[in-house]
Amino acid sequence: MTTIDEQMIQLITNSDNKPALDAFIKKNGIDAVDRDGRTLLSSAVAKNNLSLVSYLIEQNYELSAADNQGMTALHIAAIHDYCDMAELLLDNGAEIDPVDAWGNTPLWRAAMNSPDENSSTAKLLLARGADKSKKNDSGVAPIDLLHN
Repeated sequence: MTTIDEQMIQLITNSDNKPALDAFIKKNGIDAVDRDGRTLLSSAVAKNNLSLVSYLIEQNYELSAADNQGMTALHIAAIHDYCDMAELLLDNGAEIDPVDAWGNTPLWRAAMNSPDENSSTAKLLLARGADKSKKNDSGVAPIDLLHN
């Protein structure tokens, strides 16, 4: 696994330049990560770049790859309430209840950031079967955070 320069990741994820992306992948490999262990896919999710994420999915990027804190692309989409992004990831096979380094699922992350259930991503995850009672390492479940 190659560790890549974060400035290069920013340039790639801020554009939809497919030839530049292809050259980047050819040079660094499809599994290249930044110093925090984030893949290009996770970085594109953080930028809410649906076009780039779709392209990376077509290139068979690993949807369940986790960074150094155990966060997957779906965790990142949930944190930012990027519902369309979460839906794209789920539609293409992303695991719905992966846990990060603290035992938090994407639903837990969405609930933490929007406890009044206004998070469209939390609603999506619940509709898709996310486990609302799955407790993290501190014994807190998403259901404990969601107020209805």
